[in-house]
Amino acid sequence: MSPEVDGGAILLARQSLESDIFYWKPAEWWKIWTYILLKVNYKDTKLFKRGTGYFCWTQDKVFLKGITKHQWHNCIKWLKKAKQITTQKTTRGIIITVCNYERYQTLKSYRSEAKSDTQSKAETKQKRSKSDTINKNDKNDKNDILHSSKLKNLQDEMRKIIEHFKTLKGYSEIENWDKHNWKRHTKPAKLLLTLTSSVDKAIKVIDWLNELYEEKNLDWTLETVIKKYPDFQLKEIEAQKDKEEVEVIKKVYIKKEEKEKVLNKKAEQIYNRLTKEQKETLRTLAEDDLRRGMKLIKPPLEERENIIFGLMINRIKNKLQRAPP
Repeated sequence: MSPEVDGGAILLARQSLESDIFYWKPAEWWKIWTYILLKVNYKDTKLFKRGTGYFCWTQDKVFLKGITKHQWHNCIKWLKKAKQITTQKTTRGIIITVCNYERYQTLKSYRSEAKSDTQSKAETKQKRSKSDTINKNDKNDKNDILHSSKLKNLQDEMRKIIEHFKTLKGYSEIENWDKHNWKRHTKPAKLLLTLTSSVDKAIKVIDWLNELYEEKNLDWTLETVIKKYPDFQLKEIEAQKDKEEVEVIKKVYIKKEEKEKVLNKKAEQIYNRLTKEQKETLRTLAEDDLRRGMKLIKPPLEERENIIFGLMINRIKNKLQRAPP
């Protein structure tokens, strides 16, 4: 019999593969969603009921490596609008309740709907393929298939950009928004995708502009994102330069530190080879150095011997540094 696993578990429905948060939203949002499912209570307690838990960004960010505070708030905002969670503010955080927790986290709920893996995969593939059906009359034409596949990928990427824009702007809740506005936003979405070369970077630029304009209380569109893209690139270049400068300083410091270690070791080796008379002479000079220094700072008596030894080593190091190579 296999050993039991500590810590309990959560259930993830295969339907998750078709969910908006898994398929359309940034990968970080799925990480946040699974973290919420893992952290909420799995049973009723005095403080919280099953499916409810307390969250505080300053504590949760420790477990959410690579997630920014901005991404956390945007995901929570979207989950609320998608009616997947409800929230209640507290003094230092929020209480999150997962909607339909009982249904999706009870194993019995899946028994009547259980299907073979082969059937589930086939259905998932069938649902996904609705929007990417290739010319059935010419299946064997590889060029047509390749073109259709590229077109489908482009459409999917543009959809992700527009959906993210809708979420940030709060348009997801507006009835018939897609019918009246979707077509108009495909052109700027495609242009933004061309400029950034990836969906992830396009979303990163959108998030940057959203945060910037929220601080200034200004409105913005996808056209604004395209217009401000050169500013984003400049910010990225400056950040990279700062990073490179820090790396150069670190390398210089490490090199200097290593050189100092070598010099200290060499000075100690020379000290150990000195005669008793030479050590006494060197100690006298070090004590003179200490007396002069004591006019400014008086070291504790118990540290006197260590300081004198350090001053003797410094005198040897100074001679080594002045010596011709």
